[in-house]
Amino acid sequence: AANVIPGKARLWIELRSIDPAWLDERRRRLEVAITEAGRRRGVAVTMQGLSRTEPVSAAAEVMSAMEQAIAGLGLKSVTLPSGAGHDMVQMAHLGPVGMLFIPSAGGRSHCPEEWTSPEHLEAGAAALLATLLVLDAR
Repeated sequence: AANVIPGKARLWIELRSIDPAWLDERRRRLEVAITEAGRRRGVAVTMQGLSRTEPVSAAAEVMSAMEQAIAGLGLKSVTLPSGAGHDMVQMAHLGPVGMLFIPSAGGRSHCPEEWTSPEHLEAGAAALLATLLVLDAR
């Protein structure tokens, strides 16, 4: 198997949620399951947390402005949590934040296969500008 060191295997897991309690509980459950699986198979298991970023929620005022702006452009939108450690996590310390996503082909993102149609890029740029104008008018 690829990336297997004889006698050793490494598993990386990333948990995402907007709920810190969910993250804590899933990590605890995962540690119990891994420990138990190792015990049953006579395999030594070690676990190491590499990072923990507390979830950040988008500001209601930014979300409201996005909804108004996108509706005003006649575009469709879906509100969804990201759970990713984008720059938003850091920028939230400075002021109200929000994120605008546009679709990529096949849902592929942050990889060489990522591709977004010019129409979606244009719609995303228009939505961003319209959102800024709505916020500025408030």
